[in-house]
Amino acid sequence: MRKHVLQIIVVALVVCLTIGMVLYIGEKHARSQLCHRMEEGFDITGTFAYESSLSQSIYFERSDNTEFTTWAARTEEDSYTKGVTSNTGDPNIYLLTSDDGEPYATVHVAYTSNEDGLIFISLDGRTYMPYEKIANSRVTYNK
Repeated sequence: MRKHVLQIIVVALVVCLTIGMVLYIGEKHARSQLCHRMEEGFDITGTFAYESSLSQSIYFERSDNTEFTTWAARTEEDSYTKGVTSNTGDPNIYLLTSDDGEPYATVHVAYTSNEDGLIFISLDGRTYMPYEKIANSRVTYNK
């Protein structure tokens, strides 16, 4: 009886240690990925919306045959603007230029993943508004 209880305790300890090691390795990998993305830049592709509303949203997509990331934005006034991004010295800050060559906004990427993300957009260079990721791909606009 005593030997049986000891075997159960040993098995339980081995299972707990195994689970702990798996969690530790997973956490270490996630932290490593986060640091890598902070240094190299997060993937900005997808659709982001202010207060989860498509009436104030923006999407970014990268075509396979180009190095440029294109974007299109829809504002509360139902205006629609599109263009390309320009890189800055920071891999997580982009300048948005409209198709007619005019500066449109500055985007700071806080983080992105397959499930979610957060970017901050400034139209005036002073005030940044938070936009949350609502889709991994482009949301089609009606214009």
